[in-house]
Amino acid sequence: MVELLMTVGDMSLTAALTVLVVIVLRWVLVRLKAPAFVRLLLWGVVLFRMVCPVSFTSPWSAAALVEEALPPAAEVQTTREPVQQPGTVGVPAISPAEPLPEDSVVEITTLEPSEVPEPRLSPMLPLALLWLAGVAFLWGWWLYTDRKLKKRMETAVQTAPGVFESDQPGPPFVLGFFPPKIYLPKDLAEPNRSYVLAHERLHLRRGDFLWKPLFFLAAAIHWFNPVLWLAWRLFCRDLEASCDEGVLSELSEGERTGYARALLALAAPETSRLPAAFGEHDVSRRVKGALNYRKPAIIVAAVLVIAAVGVGLWLAADSAAGEDLPQSPPAITLSIDSREATLTAADWDGENPPDPAELLADAPLFTDDYIWSHGVDMSFGDQPRPEKGVYTDYLLQDGQWVEGLSGPITYTIGLSPREDSAGTGTEERGVIFTYTWKEGFHTRSATYAFRLLVPSVREDQVLEEPLMISDGTILPVYESGASEFGAIIVQGNLRTLPMDAVLTINDLSEPFQSTEITLYLLDSTGAVLDQAVVGGSSGGNEVEHVRSAFGFALNLEDKGWWNGEDLLLGVTVEYIWPDGMKTQWGSAFWAVPERELPGQPAAGEEITVRLWPDPAQGEDTTGVSIYVRNDPELETSQMGVWVDGVTSWFDAGMLLSGQHAWATPAWADLDGDGTDELAITRYDGHGTGASLEALHVLEPGEDGGYILAATFTLGEEEMAWVEAALKELGLDGLSCGYICYFPDLFTVDIGICDPVNGPPLGNYVGTLTCTLAYDGQRITLTDPVYAPTA
Repeated sequence: MVELLMTVGDMSLTAALTVLVVIVLRWVLVRLKAPAFVRLLLWGVVLFRMVCPVSFTSPWSAAALVEEALPPAAEVQTTREPVQQPGTVGVPAISPAEPLPEDSVVEITTLEPSEVPEPRLSPMLPLALLWLAGVAFLWGWWLYTDRKLKKRMETAVQTAPGVFESDQPGPPFVLGFFPPKIYLPKDLAEPNRSYVLAHERLHLRRGDFLWKPLFFLAAAIHWFNPVLWLAWRLFCRDLEASCDEGVLSELSEGERTGYARALLALAAPETSRLPAAFGEHDVSRRVKGALNYRKPAIIVAAVLVIAAVGVGLWLAADSAAGEDLPQSPPAITLSIDSREATLTAADWDGENPPDPAELLADAPLFTDDYIWSHGVDMSFGDQPRPEKGVYTDYLLQDGQWVEGLSGPITYTIGLSPREDSAGTGTEERGVIFTYTWKEGFHTRSATYAFRLLVPSVREDQVLEEPLMISDGTILPVYESGASEFGAIIVQGNLRTLPMDAVLTINDLSEPFQSTEITLYLLDSTGAVLDQAVVGGSSGGNEVEHVRSAFGFALNLEDKGWWNGEDLLLGVTVEYIWPDGMKTQWGSAFWAVPERELPGQPAAGEEITVRLWPDPAQGEDTTGVSIYVRNDPELETSQMGVWVDGVTSWFDAGMLLSGQHAWATPAWADLDGDGTDELAITRYDGHGTGASLEALHVLEPGEDGGYILAATFTLGEEEMAWVEAALKELGLDGLSCGYICYFPDLFTVDIGICDPVNGPPLGNYVGTLTCTLAYDGQRITLTDPVYAPTA
């Protein structure tokens, strides 16, 4: 019963909204002097909405428009308390987060059948019964009045087939269904009798004797809705007006005046009875309509009928509810430089524009090594295609996302260099794009975000040296050929790439004829063991600004170079200029198997360099691999250690920005607890006379990993301790420098400067040797001994 009432309530609301639209359209049709039967077509839609809970669906229906305009209904969560069944054991509820006291007692009882709660009645049940009583009353009243009127007409005399005359007072009307009969007052004279018969017979031919009671019975189902009773009243008026127009269309102009007089002569007060009388329902307006009636043009009438049918279908259709729209955020496939990745939506049907910083904070990071443009393709597989899309480009500067260009997209986003780029190193670009799906009045939208690590270059920037880069790792280049690899290796700063890396060489901006790229297999001294030409590019010597690039896979196994060990490789690119001259640029790097790069960031994250093992420093006996990567946003570097298949990352301090860097691991029981700690000595040289060294001590952590326990470097606290030690040693004029070395894990040598007789941090005059003490939590200095430089 309650479910039925809820269904009727939904139908009543839909029908009422339809009535409001029909009333507006009815007013327009009356002003346009449209035929009244056009208005009846619209009332037919209202009748349909009152009696039919379902309809055909359309994304363009009025219901879809209203559904899209209204705010989404809030989800209501209901909870039901468990009902204990008779004969079962009842145990008091105990929170698992709260342990029982030792002296606690749990009582266990058995419920008797009499303790079972009675089912609760729905609070809507009284309303449902009230509604049902109202419907029964109105339908009963209709049956009662129909039987009562038929009883009064038992004395009527038939004067023609289907026509009866009654001596009971009252106006003419139609009564009954099978068959319906016309009842006229006795002694109704001509010509009024002819007008009345023409009017009532037209009612019979059109079946109005069925439609009118059906509309009433339908409105009675919604007796609580005043809008539908207003619809009933207007429907009756339009029904009579339409019948009047049907009769008037067959009469001459003079006869139309007589028809109007008949309406006045037989006028009766408007009542609510179903067999409406000839002279009821807005007689004054009907008389004016009869006197001013003009037969409508066929074309105009046809257009209005077609329009009414169209509007009726629009009102009669249910909302398609976006059936062909994606019901959940589609996952799209992102393609960047022949690499693919799946991207999920970061925001779905968001009412407010999402915060770019929040979306990009968790967005996946990809790489593109070409510098002049970055094309990203999107595909949806078998999912619905969006109707439109927009994107916005962002650039990460000083930890803030700076908005750039915005524009429409289809299935491709093209990013160009930005004027506010740094023009050196790499930069992080962010892209936020929103796709919108539309079906009729329904829309769904999904917002996606991703980040792109790319070489930093400005639109008008001139490359004076080729940019060699692989997955965000930029190789240092030197204007030299294969004979200089030994010198490059001695300088250090060699990057590490995986064996299956793709190396991209972005060419110089100056026009050239062509290039030839050669890959070399080197020994530890830089001597060439083998070489292979891997390709090249054509510069187009007639253009002003060359924007070419060539990328190639190392394919070391195919070349037969890899024997299971790390490989030292060199690469040269030879430029042939229009005048025939040649110039070579080269670089060297390590290539290691992918399995030897555990714990590295995903493809596209910041540069990751392997510092240990380093064949140039000897064979590894520790079983430890060490990596370092920069985090420009936080202006720090992270160091990773790989031990027994587990990689652990920790903050290693300032950015790795020097020309030379390495790290050396060692195992030692530094705190005397019987367990070896992992100690890492890290060196970072800048080629300017300043160098930094740090000692990191790591303790075993969970899941086989290691955690940073203590770090020693020349920070403010350590330098203050050194300054105090120098004073105690009577060396007031000297100060602590920035250079420190670790002869062993228990000793540190700190460079001491003379700022009075030279540069504050460049005039090193001696060394302060101190003992390092580690207590399991921190590293402290003891026993300072000063030795001047010889």
